[in-house]
Amino acid sequence: MKRVTQVYPQPALGHRPARQLLRTTWLFLLLIAGYREISAASSSPPTLFNDTLIVSPYQSCYEPLDNVHVEWTVPQGPYLLYLCNEETDNCLIAGAYGGSGVYQTGIPTTFRGISYFKLVDKEGRVIYSHIFWVSEDCTQAPNPLCSLVVTNTNDTGPGSLRAAIECSNTLPGPDLIRFDIPGNGPHVIFPASDLPLLTDRVVVDATTQPGYTPGSILIDGSAGGISGLQIRASGTEVYGLHIRNFPSSGFEMLDVSDCILGSTDKPNFSTGNFYGLFLGRGVDAYSNTISGNYFGVDPQEHAEPNRYGIIIFGSSDNEFRGNTIAHNSHGVFYNGGGNTGNVFSDNHFFCNAAAFTRTEEQTEPPVVTGISPETITGSSIPLARIEVFRQFASDCSQWCQGRDLLGATTADAKGNWSLSAPFPFSLQAGTVITTTATDDVQGTSPFSDCATVVTAPPGCATLHYPKNEQTGVPVNVTLSWTVAGEPASAFQLSLGSTPGGTDIIDKLELGNVYSLPLTGLPHNTRIYVTLLARNLQGTASACMEQYFTTVEDPAGGCPDLQLSDLTVERIDGQNILFSVLLRDIGTGAYPAPDNLLPFEVTYYTSDDADIEAGNHVDGPWPVLEGRLSVGTALVLQKIVTFGHPDDRYLTVRVDSADGVMECDDTNNVVQVFLPSLPGVDNGPTPLQELQMKVFPNPFTVAAEIRYELPKTTRVDIGIWDLYGRRVASPVREMRQEAGYYNLRLSSGDLPAGIYFAVIRAAGERQIVRMEIIK
Repeated sequence: MKRVTQVYPQPALGHRPARQLLRTTWLFLLLIAGYREISAASSSPPTLFNDTLIVSPYQSCYEPLDNVHVEWTVPQGPYLLYLCNEETDNCLIAGAYGGSGVYQTGIPTTFRGISYFKLVDKEGRVIYSHIFWVSEDCTQAPNPLCSLVVTNTNDTGPGSLRAAIECSNTLPGPDLIRFDIPGNGPHVIFPASDLPLLTDRVVVDATTQPGYTPGSILIDGSAGGISGLQIRASGTEVYGLHIRNFPSSGFEMLDVSDCILGSTDKPNFSTGNFYGLFLGRGVDAYSNTISGNYFGVDPQEHAEPNRYGIIIFGSSDNEFRGNTIAHNSHGVFYNGGGNTGNVFSDNHFFCNAAAFTRTEEQTEPPVVTGISPETITGSSIPLARIEVFRQFASDCSQWCQGRDLLGATTADAKGNWSLSAPFPFSLQAGTVITTTATDDVQGTSPFSDCATVVTAPPGCATLHYPKNEQTGVPVNVTLSWTVAGEPASAFQLSLGSTPGGTDIIDKLELGNVYSLPLTGLPHNTRIYVTLLARNLQGTASACMEQYFTTVEDPAGGCPDLQLSDLTVERIDGQNILFSVLLRDIGTGAYPAPDNLLPFEVTYYTSDDADIEAGNHVDGPWPVLEGRLSVGTALVLQKIVTFGHPDDRYLTVRVDSADGVMECDDTNNVVQVFLPSLPGVDNGPTPLQELQMKVFPNPFTVAAEIRYELPKTTRVDIGIWDLYGRRVASPVREMRQEAGYYNLRLSSGDLPAGIYFAVIRAAGERQIVRMEIIK
């Protein structure tokens, strides 16, 4: 449910008419507007889409008799338009209107100094134009007003985005920050430190840039700063920006309501950040609209993942519609409580390692009970709004999430629902669909389990490994199978030591999986397998029982896989070629076919924070599967792509497959740091000379910050929280001699959570992610 803000900001400037004059004025308004009855809509506040008076031509100074054009968009209802002047402390009634309107006038000859337009409804609520100066000669006029126009990509100074935000924060009422940067785009702004918080209601519209194309105004965090654009004023609107490469949030909206981030024709882009959007925090965080934006995808539709596309932390009743959320480690992540009523509609999810991270507050996902090219049916909570999506067909289709909306319907009082053709896309056999359910109180559910369009029951399941009638199968084995004909959505598995037996596994129900690890099977035993495949059209019939025979007790031989000599060669900014030596130095005959050991090699990519936390976020990705005999070796080579710009470590791992146990696995993992190469844009890299470390990490009471300076220089070390606030300063702009330093950092009154230690020295910067646990 949307909450309506009833109080509008009043400027410190301008004349305030007395109550008697206001009543007389409204009587005059009712007469000239022919108004008879005030509708319910007239008491609503102006819409958030365009609730700033737009004055054109947009200038900071006008001369008397200059013609201006004023335009506004508001709901139906009586309004008075004023033209106000601070010099004379006077507001002239420019006109009376019954809703949206346009007004043209010349600047009065009696006006000098600071002036502005304002529109007032019958309740006394006000919206304003920008503030301007009136002078007989604008070329000679003093300029006491700051500028809201961004005219260059400088970090600071006149015409910078930083200066425009500072200007907006000092001016009363809602403002418009527009862009007029000379030359062809894209135009990239590199803040050396965090931009000012947006503390006063403002519209930041990058699409006002002449020649604008989507994403051509960029704010890049690779030169400094923790977060990109930090919104702290309710009613703020942001359009057309591309924010990337910040170690914390790209967009950050804290303790705000009724804000708008993007629209279908004015999207924002957030890529390569830790959080694409951080939305939260408490009772004042609600009823924001996030629309038409791209999280994890750049304007050219290339993947530039955030770690979290959107994180919602204690924020309710927000609306997300028409956004593209793709390629992130987490698409939407709920953290903490108070996240009810968040509605997602007609968004596009694909290639996120996890689409939604659900808490108990979110609606239960629906269940698809029937699917055909003509009709999709299912069940959900009663009266929920159901959206049905087509799954994205790509190499990331193993992650169930919906990209293309097929349609929407509503569940009945018993929770049953159906959606029938025509669909915007034809449903063919093999098309995969998923669904969401939305409840007014709990909001939108995660995606349901995926279902595949089928026209008949599946064929019989056939053992892939071990093969039917195969002998010498390890007692620890991963059973895998395939299905002929129509795909299956579920299986029932039974294993026995006699034909038709179930003494090992008795009718185990499995979902849409095609493998199952088995351990501890009896040696030298024929294992009988009954595997029934089914889908929404029925169960496979006339299927034969299959079997395999396990190995005898081994004679003492065991494998010993080892990796060594890992080398890398960078091909370009994201792709590298690695080479690694794989050897098997085990002994004896292996309990595997032809005495060959099955193995699999995988790799991970990680950044500094992952390494310190012991995580491998990006991966594992397969390199090679094969078989190796005792005393032999292989040189493996692979070109791999790093999915996240901060990843600088490559980890390669080898494991024996099919349950064959190794004698020793101490050399199964090798890791290498990827160096920067001359002439290649490698993005931010750890500073090789400073090498700041925080130990231990995580910590509870205190930790040590260790770093080494290669030369005498000024040093600044700050501790920043996830909201972009500097919460501690172990070293503040201090000159230090070359050498090794060890500082004690106390957690003190800092709450538990994630923080960033940032060191700046010798013109360089390094960031270490750390965690306080209490």
